[in-house]
Amino acid sequence: MEQGQQTQIDAIRNILFGQNMKVYEEEFNRVRKFIADNRAEMEANARMTNEQVMQTIADLERRMMLQMQKNHEELLAAIRKLEDDKLDRRQMGKLLTDIGSHIAL
Repeated sequence: MEQGQQTQIDAIRNILFGQNMKVYEEEFNRVRKFIADNRAEMEANARMTNEQVMQTIADLERRMMLQMQKNHEELLAAIRKLEDDKLDRRQMGKLLTDIGSHIAL
């Protein structure tokens, strides 16, 4: 569109709508800028929140793995203790049998 045609369109718009059109246009531009600014801020907040959530999940995974490892080690220790207790009973039974055999002789 040529500059002359744009000037004519602006003149017709001013005749039909008066100066209010410029006021509306300025207000719309302010609203557009406000929306753009808020959108950028919301996107930044969403990215930051996402990063925080991902970090929290990673921290929880590490804590769960450590707790699972600790529980596994405690379970293995308890199993070893039970096996040791069972072995001690067997040894005690064998000793009592040996003592009984010596007494009977």
